Amino acid sequence: MKNYTRKTLATKLGIGIETLRYYEKIGLISPPGRMANGYRIYTEEDALNIEHIIAAKKYGFSLEELKSIWAMHGKDSLDNEDLIKILSDKIKNVETQITELKNLKTLILSLIKSYR
Repeated sequence: MKNYTRKTLATKLGIGIETLRYYEKIGLISPPGRMANGYRIYTEEDALNIEHIIAAKKYGFSLEELKSIWAMHGKDSLDNEDLIKILSDKIKNVETQITELKNLKTLILSLIKSYR
């Protein structure tokens, strides 16, 4: 299994070193291990988790939502109900955004048509 320093992982993922520090600071990722020289060392699993965070952010999840989801993941059924609520609310938001984008597309197309 490959390990990464903070700099090599940040470069691999296309994010800043400060982003990794921030994710650790707010508890979104676990503190990484350390090498003998004190450098932080990230695993492939860490890299995968951070890739999931990046993807989720791209699709509209806030860091706070992600922290809540990560905290509830795999816990008892009460927490699962809370998790299902958060994810269901996100689906409603996405559906609203889709509708709004379709309306915007229709408006833009009508503007284009009016200028021809």
